[in-house]
Amino acid sequence: MKVLHVLTSVSTGGPECMLARLLESSPGQRAETAVLTLTPPGPFAERIREQGVRLYTLRMNRNLWSPVAAMRLGRIVNTFGPDIIH
Repeated sequence: MKVLHVLTSVSTGGPECMLARLLESSPGQRAETAVLTLTPPGPFAERIREQGVRLYTLRMNRNLWSPVAAMRLGRIVNTFGPDIIH
């Protein structure tokens, strides 16, 4: 099973911290996992990468959705092929 976790960012915050802890707690027992951030990666990005988890980013401006970001999103979903998007 493949799981794609989608977050606004991987900066310092509650959801980012909890996702990093989840990934660290079960390294050999988790499904194939990737993380997608809407904005550029922040401090938790390295913690996530250290777990062998792919980290994708749309590099969006926080207040601006663009057609380019939509195309990147489609490519990432098609490339990774998740069974679950969370």
